[in-house]
Amino acid sequence: MADAYYPRLLHKGSAFVQAVEVVKPQGALNAPAADVIDKIAGCCACRRASCICGRAKQAWAFDSRVFVPERTDVEITRRYRISAHDIGAGSFGQVFVAEDRLVRDRLVAIKKVFAPDANSKASFKREVSLMKHLDHPAICKIMETYEKGQTMYIVMEYCEGGQVFDWITEHGLIEENVTMRIIRQVVGALKYAHSKAVAHRDLKPENICLCSKEAADCRVMVIDWGVGFFFGLSRMRSAVGSVTYAAPEVRRAADGAEYSSECDLWSLGVVIYVMLSGRPPFWGKSQFRKMLAEEYPMSGTEWDAISDDAKSLIRSLLRADPSERLSINEVAQHPWLQDHTVRVDLGVSAQVLSNLRQFSRASQIFSLGAASVARQLDHRGLRDVHRVFSEMDANGDGVLELKEVREAFERVFGSDSEKLRDLEGVFRSVDFDGSGTIDYTEFCAAGVWERMSLEEDVLRAAFKAFDHEDDGRITKAEMQQVLCSADVKQMWSREVCDEAAQEVMQEYDVDGDGSIDFDEWVCLMRDNAERCYRGWEQADEGEKAAQGKLRRLTTWLQRPGKA
Repeated sequence: MADAYYPRLLHKGSAFVQAVEVVKPQGALNAPAADVIDKIAGCCACRRASCICGRAKQAWAFDSRVFVPERTDVEITRRYRISAHDIGAGSFGQVFVAEDRLVRDRLVAIKKVFAPDANSKASFKREVSLMKHLDHPAICKIMETYEKGQTMYIVMEYCEGGQVFDWITEHGLIEENVTMRIIRQVVGALKYAHSKAVAHRDLKPENICLCSKEAADCRVMVIDWGVGFFFGLSRMRSAVGSVTYAAPEVRRAADGAEYSSECDLWSLGVVIYVMLSGRPPFWGKSQFRKMLAEEYPMSGTEWDAISDDAKSLIRSLLRADPSERLSINEVAQHPWLQDHTVRVDLGVSAQVLSNLRQFSRASQIFSLGAASVARQLDHRGLRDVHRVFSEMDANGDGVLELKEVREAFERVFGSDSEKLRDLEGVFRSVDFDGSGTIDYTEFCAAGVWERMSLEEDVLRAAFKAFDHEDDGRITKAEMQQVLCSADVKQMWSREVCDEAAQEVMQEYDVDGDGSIDFDEWVCLMRDNAERCYRGWEQADEGEKAAQGKLRRLTTWLQRPGKA
């Protein structure tokens, strides 16, 4: 049993997957440190296929949400050039557009919150926690946070197309086919959020933003989750949101009434009504009475051209009794939202799916790096991957099941293709957190990893996610912190994380200063990217180790300022 549990005694480079598949002897709490270190660092001498592939059962799992750095006592203006004028106001703060000083042509939105007391700080932390919890292509992505004294900042994706509200203000109403495309995405976001026991509670056109200014691109993001709530099995009691869009039961909460996530469905009905007609369904002094009586106009010139399906959906949502409204799953299946097909160029799909297969060879440190890139890239950097994901997500739940992945591979490569070999192993290797589904960030990480060997800006985005002090270097302590924080199943002791971080430092800290600077990080990521491209099954062990060290040193010396 001892030899079976400690296979590294028999072979120095034994895979972590071999170590964790055997039954642990009584009292053993962690996988053997050396095997875990080899798996994490991707530095083991043997480089055997079993050490890097996803075909064996994997017990290691990590959470991509760890790549939302929360920086304390770090000056945000050192990283971002913030505009003088705000572009909007969120639930608890102002929102500004800012330019990244380190990543070329990168713009972000920054929400600035003044938090002078414990309650306001708790509200800020709650919003951050909620946004980190949500990983969906139509939900605005949080990238990092800063805390400096009583001022808090949330750095998010920037949607340059502006608010849907501004579009309505400018044009009066939105064409039905465009409204349908937008609402389909909003419904997907709400369906996903509700599945995670999260209600938005302030859905309105101001909180739906267009990603692009291009007229043909109707991709949107649901923003401002500041009054969002983890409802779980409980019911909500706060009267929040905007009066025009708040459900009757939310309005009654001021008198002690309770409500649940159905409140978002009423708001959705109001949003659709406003987008199609250019005016709210309820207004004036008798607004609340009309809401309870379900009295609203649906006639006139603007409504004559609207389809019966659209009107039917609105009527099914604007029901005063929450129990009589359509459920979010029923909304997603409504006929008005079914007339769509996501068409993606076959070459783009083939490239993204091929990337998924190659990614299964990645070391864990490279997987962590790819996940950090996926968390930091905005919708512009993920456009092709996003389109492929949307095409594959047949049931629209915001995650991919093995069945959906298999159908995509068969559609692109054919049912008899070699590409379908061991697809279960490929699936497990991309399912970083072991949830049984592939989340959006996990898919994006596997879909864009090859850019990490080609684009310096992408590498810098990953680097900054590890560099918590934002000082231009990754220390052993920071590396250890990331490894321990990411460990979903708590399989690694702090000692294991410390040794793994030390292994990375020994391999890639070329100048020996005790930290990894950006140039050394480039070597680390590109060295691991090469493994995904070629694999290491055929080469001689000693030759590969020597070539790897020589290549890293040569690459590092050739970078500007290192000669």
